[in-house]
Amino acid sequence: MSDVKQVLQVTVTAERLPDGHEAYGVEIESDPRMPAGWAADFLHGVATSIETDGFDTPEDD
Repeated sequence: MSDVKQVLQVTVTAERLPDGHEAYGVEIESDPRMPAGWAADFLHGVATSIETDGFDTPEDD
């Protein structure tokens, strides 16, 4: 790929609450030319892959 552009950015944050639980937040930014449906379909595919195959961690390499 010679012409690489960032079209989707997902940021997940975690905050420890006073009761010891954690609250998570997700911020999703998409290139304005990419329809929201595309981002939703892409993220669904990523989630399905994680559920099916798990995460590739440095220990796996």
